[in-house]
Amino acid sequence: MTDAVLVFPPSYYPWFVAPGLSHLTAWLKAKGWAVVQRDANIPAIEHVLRPEALAAAGAPDHILTGIGPALATMRDEAAHHALEPYLLAKRLIEEASTIIDAAVPDTFLIFRNTLKYISAHDARRREAVMAAVADRENHLFHDYYRDIEVPAIAALKPRLVGLSVNDHHQLIPSMVLASMLREALPDTHITIGGNLIARLKTTLEADDPLTAAFYTVVDSFIHHEGEQPLAALLDELVHGRVANRPVPQVIRFDGARPVSGPPSVPVQLDQLPRPDPE
Repeated sequence: MTDAVLVFPPSYYPWFVAPGLSHLTAWLKAKGWAVVQRDANIPAIEHVLRPEALAAAGAPDHILTGIGPALATMRDEAAHHALEPYLLAKRLIEEASTIIDAAVPDTFLIFRNTLKYISAHDARRREAVMAAVADRENHLFHDYYRDIEVPAIAALKPRLVGLSVNDHHQLIPSMVLASMLREALPDTHITIGGNLIARLKTTLEADDPLTAAFYTVVDSFIHHEGEQPLAALLDELVHGRVANRPVPQVIRFDGARPVSGPPSVPVQLDQLPRPDPE
């Protein structure tokens, strides 16, 4: 059994990897936990651009034959120093994204150094987020989750799955993924943290039905730094929950309303292990 799987979900800029999970992975490993981290962002983007999806969207032959080599060029470090092949690959990927964009209800466009993903459901409204979960088979990344991400995570049999959400455009993809993991792994604790959760703390603590619906999909939300909350959650899952000892910075549903743990002092940077970039 894997103790924790930490996932960076779509949709975020594919030009770099956010460093948060590498810090959390190193911290948990230093505490003796078995951790696997997964970048689901770039693989999900590539899955949306696969030849089968482009063919179904009516892409011309030069896109269908060129998309594989173009994506391979983007993964080839040496190609980034050869301007013409790099630009040709980038332009083909941009053109392919416009074909997908025209064929799906969500917005999906790659241009210049930008990935523009906007769900057809409004990620700024709680009822719209849950409507997207109910409508998940029409979600842009549903097939990637169904065919690749959920089976890969389920095979690890984790005690805990953590999703890192930096941006509003990752919220609906994360909630859709969480709903699918909830069905595949009913005994696994699913938590969501990241920059956005810190900004949504007050909303996620609200005692009303719109917020309560979120906790039918997710077991907890972690706001601000995640090192100590994640380690404490894993301790609970292994040793049992201690009464009257809430986990710092964790918001959970107690059966009637969201309950928030106390704040904690962040770990000093010089006490953190070196990030694990695997």
